[in-house]
Amino acid sequence: MMDDSHPHNADATTLLADLYRDFAGPPPRAVLSAALLGGRHPRDAGRIAAAGRLASRLAADARLGIARRRAACGRIPRHDPRTDPWLARLVADLALHRASAVAHSMPSAIL
Repeated sequence: MMDDSHPHNADATTLLADLYRDFAGPPPRAVLSAALLGGRHPRDAGRIAAAGRLASRLAADARLGIARRRAACGRIPRHDPRTDPWLARLVADLALHRASAVAHSMPSAIL
């Protein structure tokens, strides 16, 4: 089994040869990506950063949706935005995505 003790300056061909020697069949995807990216920690850091970017983008989309829904509610006579189910759903989504984006932006030592 391969661990993260491979030197970071080893070329990809050597790392792949080691992987295929260690496993009877194709190596698992997680082990393969860890070997190609120089260990498990860079791979995990990339995944965490991607999750943070996705949460930020979804929060921005939710903010835009809220603004558009409020504008649409303002054009309807005698419509109360506080009772609008779509607006309530968008606000809940915004809270969820914003909390996720904030959690992914903090260093893991703080969490």
